[in-house]
Amino acid sequence: MPRKLPTTPRSRCHGRRLSLAAATVLLLSPLALACSDDTVGPETDGESDTEGESDTESVAAACVAELSPGALVITEIMANPTGADAGLEWIELHNPGAQPVPLDGVRLVTSKANGDSEDSHSISGLEIAPGGYVTLGNLPDPEMFVFIDYGYGDALGDLTNTSGVVRVMCGETELDAVIYESEKDGSSYSFNGALAPDAEANDDKTEWCRATSRTANFQTGDEGTPGQPNGYCPPPEGECYEGASRRAIDPPGPGDIVISEFMANPAGADGGQEWLELQVLAPIDLNNLEIGKQFDDVEQTFFSVDDVDVTAAPGEQFQCTSVAADTTLLLAQGDNPETNGGLPAPDLLLKSSLTLNNSDSGLFISYGGALIDEIHYASTTEGEATALSPESMSADANDEADPTQSEESVWCLATAPYGSGGAGTPGVRNPKCGQCLDAQSQMMRDPKPPGPGDLVITEFMANPMGTDSGSEWFEVYVAADVDLAGLQVGKKLEDLQTLANPEGTCLAASAGAYLLFGQTEGPEVDHLFDFALSNSGDNALYLQARDVLIDEVFYAAAQVDNTTASLGLSPPDASANDDADAAPWCPVEGGTPRAANPACP
Repeated sequence: MPRKLPTTPRSRCHGRRLSLAAATVLLLSPLALACSDDTVGPETDGESDTEGESDTESVAAACVAELSPGALVITEIMANPTGADAGLEWIELHNPGAQPVPLDGVRLVTSKANGDSEDSHSISGLEIAPGGYVTLGNLPDPEMFVFIDYGYGDALGDLTNTSGVVRVMCGETELDAVIYESEKDGSSYSFNGALAPDAEANDDKTEWCRATSRTANFQTGDEGTPGQPNGYCPPPEGECYEGASRRAIDPPGPGDIVISEFMANPAGADGGQEWLELQVLAPIDLNNLEIGKQFDDVEQTFFSVDDVDVTAAPGEQFQCTSVAADTTLLLAQGDNPETNGGLPAPDLLLKSSLTLNNSDSGLFISYGGALIDEIHYASTTEGEATALSPESMSADANDEADPTQSEESVWCLATAPYGSGGAGTPGVRNPKCGQCLDAQSQMMRDPKPPGPGDLVITEFMANPMGTDSGSEWFEVYVAADVDLAGLQVGKKLEDLQTLANPEGTCLAASAGAYLLFGQTEGPEVDHLFDFALSNSGDNALYLQARDVLIDEVFYAAAQVDNTTASLGLSPPDASANDDADAAPWCPVEGGTPRAANPACP
């Protein structure tokens, strides 16, 4: 706290430094201007005070402005820069008033915390704007660094690295004084930027801290904000800043956050493309939220006081990170869509060291060591996220995160594609398990799977002209409006393949359509298959959806070159097409792919 100093007795050296025994020096006691000599010898004859001479005569240089205590505020001190201190120490002053203040005659006085080794410098030719900051450094040439406004050379010697005192004097009036501590190389001692700079407020040691910001003008790479407002000091444990005010963190409790989706096995390389999703069910703060794979082994803590971003603008650190109920949060390993699999902008970034295992693993979130949610999984599928169905969105229902084919499964494999990382709904609420994406409306909906007879195998070309491979095909008639997503086809029930669905849509098919299934992409091919149709012997074709057999066809007769087996029945009927070696099947040269078949003779 600044105070008016009592008048200072004249030194025996008439202007040289007063030498006071350390035992009698009170911290922040008034000391006179420094002499050119650092020692004061014993009094000798002729050096005693002259009778009648005023012992209140000041040796301080005149201060141009009439300044009262608090007119200038010490806001930041760099006493221990990285490496050698010479030329890199500095002191920052703030003008809290509404008028500019000329600093001519204002003195900087420094000493050890016990008052020893005092040095002083009188400022000249400098003015501080209203509400502004100036930085004074021990540079011989202040133009070496843009953040130094004034160089005092070696007038103050070296500031002590451990602790010391800086005072600002106007004549015999102390404008401000600070006892500083410097615990770390390369970090300034900084008054809390959340508070208005004030010569009384800065007496509170708890409102000083190592710098938490580094502004662009600070060229040395150390941490500090010379000439600019300071960053906020870390709040007490359990608190965060709401603007410039501190309040208690509103932590999540058990079940307030639910792990709702995770991509542990993205398409291609996993590194940088893994992600997970959290569903927030109650209004909470994310400060100090913990995450890891095995409970109690915390791998990352979000928005902790130890994880400050010194490149953030002063005032952005340690803010309360509030999240409303019914919020979906995306946590990803990177925010560049070119390298993270084309994800939308993530809400939180995972450390590169936090990777998700493809099998026999888990995930948990906690706060202060208290578990909020935890899941376990045995396996994952490449390119498909594992998603929790919304009707089961609770920490009690999501423990076992392995999808099953049963209708009771609360987890399922995602089908809607995103970017290049695979299928999933990162950052948005999950669709109900089993739903699919309508290609026209681009909305998720319940699928319309085919039932027996809704799809009819009507024609197949097992022996095309020339080489068979790549030229074989078969045709399916759609008897009702259905979705083909998840449809399986093949010639052995134990070895069926699911239709490719790169867009993750429902694969809607309209009644009355004839669909062409081919081995090679082409303008007329609706869907692809990659097995071979046999030319003779006991063979079959199967259509199956959701473990339900939709249609089957058998044939044993040798197939003639460039001739299809064609179902000559209108309308096609799955109950009458099982035996392709008998009527109503007949050979048709060239076939009629994607069109109704002619009647058999």
